Amino acid sequence: MRCQKCAKENADRRKFCSECGELIVAYCKHCGFDNALTDKYCGGCGVNLTEAMILPDRQAPKQVQSPAGTGKYSYDDISELIQEKTARTKPSDKKKEIKGADSVSQDLLDSIFDAADD
Repeated sequence: MRCQKCAKENADRRKFCSECGELIVAYCKHCGFDNALTDKYCGGCGVNLTEAMILPDRQAPKQVQSPAGTGKYSYDDISELIQEKTARTKPSDKKKEIKGADSVSQDLLDSIFDAADD
């Protein structure tokens, strides 16, 4: 991403220019995604940025929903939750919820995460 102030080329992951410290992203008001100042459409939700952009001199949204795939549970956390849930389930219910040795139904996963958030 190129800084509009000093023209330094920056890595896409940067929010501020590595040369001059200028903010080099525009935050989407709709989803909070960091877009290049030159983008016309949001890379996070596809909305037209001329209508849904917070310009660099403003603050980004405080709470932004996490993008898919970046949840707060590790693989080990998920495995442990599945084992706990299946250990408490009656054998007849397990047949309905577990479809194979390594697969788990969406209903089971939803109930595990709903219980973990409580």
